[in-house]
Amino acid sequence: MEDRTILQKNKINRSNGIRLVALVTIIVLLILAGITITYIMGDNSIFKQASQSKLEYQIAKAREKLEVTLGQAKIFKHTDKKYNQDDYLDQLMKKEIPNIKIADDIVIADGYAFEIDRSEPKIGKYVGEEKDLVFPKITTNVTLAADNKTATIHITAQEEKNGISKIEIIQEGYILETYECGNTKEEVVRDYIAKQSGIYTIKVYAGVTAREKAIVEGLIASVKYSPNGNEEYKKEHQVKVSVAEDIGKIKSIKYQWLQTTAEPAESSFTTVCANGETITGKGYTGTYYLWTLLETESGKTNIERSEGFNFDNEGPTISSFTATKYSETGITLSATAQDSGTGVTKFEFYIDDILTGTETCIATTESVTKSKTITGLSTGSHECMVKVYDAKNNNNDKEVSGTTKLYTWERWEAEENIVYAYNITRERVTFMSTQRYWNDSNKMGFDFDTSTGRFSLKDKNANTVNGSSSYGVGRIFIPVNRDTQLWKIVSFEIAQNNMYYYYMADVYKSYEKSRSYSKGTSKYKDVYSNNKLTYPLNNVQGDYWYVYKGLE
Repeated sequence: MEDRTILQKNKINRSNGIRLVALVTIIVLLILAGITITYIMGDNSIFKQASQSKLEYQIAKAREKLEVTLGQAKIFKHTDKKYNQDDYLDQLMKKEIPNIKIADDIVIADGYAFEIDRSEPKIGKYVGEEKDLVFPKITTNVTLAADNKTATIHITAQEEKNGISKIEIIQEGYILETYECGNTKEEVVRDYIAKQSGIYTIKVYAGVTAREKAIVEGLIASVKYSPNGNEEYKKEHQVKVSVAEDIGKIKSIKYQWLQTTAEPAESSFTTVCANGETITGKGYTGTYYLWTLLETESGKTNIERSEGFNFDNEGPTISSFTATKYSETGITLSATAQDSGTGVTKFEFYIDDILTGTETCIATTESVTKSKTITGLSTGSHECMVKVYDAKNNNNDKEVSGTTKLYTWERWEAEENIVYAYNITRERVTFMSTQRYWNDSNKMGFDFDTSTGRFSLKDKNANTVNGSSSYGVGRIFIPVNRDTQLWKIVSFEIAQNNMYYYYMADVYKSYEKSRSYSKGTSKYKDVYSNNKLTYPLNNVQGDYWYVYKGLE
């Protein structure tokens, strides 16, 4: 037994020794290869670089998840009237990205934090890993005034690492108040006086941002609005304005419609109404609030507002409108439109100011595309228009120029082919002299070239002789300019006793030139027409050769 134990210990020692030798061998080989320990294990080592690459990959994956989700949010922003950049966006991100954490404008996906711009919405810069973030601490407390007409939102905030730079008070997306804090690391305390019931968002800026909600309830308004807001989209809203009995003697009530919850200045109120008067708001599009400025005989003033009223006085947005060739007498019209208010309901298609087709749909705030093919048109160009309506009969229109299919030709270079014909129209013959030639083989003749329109003199070997030649007594001269109407031509005849008689003839218009054309090798831009007879089917016209292609 003892021997066996000793044997096992020896095996273990040998195994450890082998491992040690192998490790030393590897290190030696790396050193011999010029690779230092620092390169393997240092701050910029291959292991460090590999870790950094892995981190960058994980950050990129987290960013991609956010980008896809925020891309969906951009679509919903324009198609879903319930969309908002706060709760709606938060719920969408939580639904699409498992285990996501949202802290105001900081979103943490897979442990990596990014800023987001909720107004777009879009992703911002990478902030860091979740474990390294320090968020501001925020507490809020709401206290109603004794008369229940105002409330104080008491705010405390602190961030000891980076300090707090500012605090914003926000309601329904509008910044009501901003407090600059100068990056203080001490506890910041601010009080905000709220005059309207509702949800207020307290946003604190430090190294990263954080937000807290404060709910104000139970305020008694000095002015009563009937109704107090309406989410239904209408072309106009009517609101009765009345003042509470205990407010005191009224000097004036002024009002204005504004698309903001941020309190306006007293000087911006100009329109006056009476107590109990019904005010009509119209011509607006979007969510508007009725603001009132109340002034009493004692000099007190108070600014209040209603809840939001939804107006719709603008037609749908037409994102695209096209006119596509259909046939020699037809055009296909297609339009895409969207309305975020009451929704798209109808498309009207016009050709040359004449209503030629209508397409309808159930009112929807989603993007809608409708098409209509119009036939029976004259071949050629036409002015096309679409009108798109919403559920409140608001409309927008868009125009484009369109054409039917047109008769089409290829246009080529026309290649000219010229042919000349010998034609003597007038002749005057003058006897000059006679001369005996040695034999008939010395006789000379004339040749006419139909391709050039030139005359030439042939010697006894049928070779062309140009210029002048002298045989015996007479001289022979043939001009080579074919544009000269008058040509001098020598002719001769065989007489008895081998005597040759020379004659000089004046020949007028001694040639005729005729032209023909064929398709050349240079191709030009195709030509179109609404008339099939505008160009030949396959022939020359003017300086070009045309080949008919058909309707395009």
